[in-house]
Amino acid sequence: MKKDAAAQKKKLRVALSGPGYSYKLRKAMAEWLTKNGYEWHDFGSFEDGSQPYVDLSLKVAEGVASGKFDTGVILCWSGIGPALIANKVPGCRAAVVTTPMLAEACRKGNGVNILTSGTLYIKSPAMAQKIIKKWVETSYCLPQWTPEMMKINKLERKYLKTDAFKNYDALVKSITHIEKPAKSK
Repeated sequence: MKKDAAAQKKKLRVALSGPGYSYKLRKAMAEWLTKNGYEWHDFGSFEDGSQPYVDLSLKVAEGVASGKFDTGVILCWSGIGPALIANKVPGCRAAVVTTPMLAEACRKGNGVNILTSGTLYIKSPAMAQKIIKKWVETSYCLPQWTPEMMKINKLERKYLKTDAFKNYDALVKSITHIEKPAKSK
């Protein structure tokens, strides 16, 4: 009996994080991930009041950039701060996601590997689960955007001032699943 294509796909390893007030939404996402066979780790805070979102965001971004995790989710109030932080880490592409449709668009057309969002937009555990489902079930697949993705890769390399990530090329390839175009003769 043939397995369907979705079952044959490698399940993503997902890093979660956020301050204590985002725990209910992170927990709902983690429950969905567990139920559907994904590996995950929550680096977030579980206590209200503490909001070290820079540190919490970096744990996810560095985990994704190192290859320990395939993707990450950082929740806070708006998701904007964590997106700014994650985008400072070479190889990370973070975007604020507020709906399942936007989760799909970010993954499919832009190779985004870190979802950031917040309690401002995600009002229920059920919506959190819809977003994580769409996020992990969508991959980069719009070849018409490959030239633009290559320009982003080139810009990132141009402004990269550190060699902290020796596996940069492999990381970018894993994010976007694209190859450099063959040189014409």
